[in-house]
Amino acid sequence: MEVAFLVLLIGALSLSSADAQCAGCSVKHPQHHFCDATFVMKVTIIDVILDRQGGDKLINAEINRSWKKGPSSGDFQFYAPSSFCGATFDSGDTYVVTGTKEETSDGRRYWLHGSCDYMIKWDDMSDQQKAGFKGGYKARCGECQIAESLTAASVKVEDIAANDYPLATTYWTPTGCYYNPLMTRQFVGRKGSSVVDCEDVYGLCKPNEADKCQWTLTPDYERCLKERDDFVKADSSAFAITRVEQCDVYTNKRKRKNCRQRFRELQAEMGADEELIFYR
Repeated sequence: MEVAFLVLLIGALSLSSADAQCAGCSVKHPQHHFCDATFVMKVTIIDVILDRQGGDKLINAEINRSWKKGPSSGDFQFYAPSSFCGATFDSGDTYVVTGTKEETSDGRRYWLHGSCDYMIKWDDMSDQQKAGFKGGYKARCGECQIAESLTAASVKVEDIAANDYPLATTYWTPTGCYYNPLMTRQFVGRKGSSVVDCEDVYGLCKPNEADKCQWTLTPDYERCLKERDDFVKADSSAFAITRVEQCDVYTNKRKRKNCRQRFRELQAEMGADEELIFYR
């Protein structure tokens, strides 16, 4: 089985506390979290108790599903940091939680959800993420390596020789399971933006028919990838508007109209057979 991935050497491979999930934590894909974890569970929180001796939180939960190690049913206790970087668990809510099994100096074993481990409310997950935790991620552990960028990589993927997905034109590509979440975050929440992390929400890294690793090209993933690329092109003068439908990324009606009008004016001026490059 070929393990294919992009290797990008872009600046210093370090993260500030503002860019990382927590100081010292790299941003990892849910599939990566699943494969690295000792235990992966769907649990409903019963209560949260502050462990005054250790300073951590003791989480009492009921197991809904256990997908990797740990007990398969019943009540489950695990610890989580109570520091700034610690996760917040709400009683009565259901979460997917990953973690490890640790041992104290006197030999006592316990389950730990660390600062850099993964947790998400079940109701906040996409159908693809739920399917991944139910079995899709586990089936792919060891097959492919997700190519995670440790910085907000700003190299245009169309200029990368390894990219074989022609519709990738900004900072993301399914080729090699390339993962550039910190760049995505720069566009999430901007005015008029509906950008989400397509790889996080819809991505499953596995070999394709050519035995090369890539994000699975589902309709939801490809739609998300196109919408994100189109928004980035419209939002930044570093990218060109090459199709009139890319003007639809503007939520403001006047801006959409002006974009389309300007595009058609240039198209008429240059001729239909010419490649049109229109910077907003």
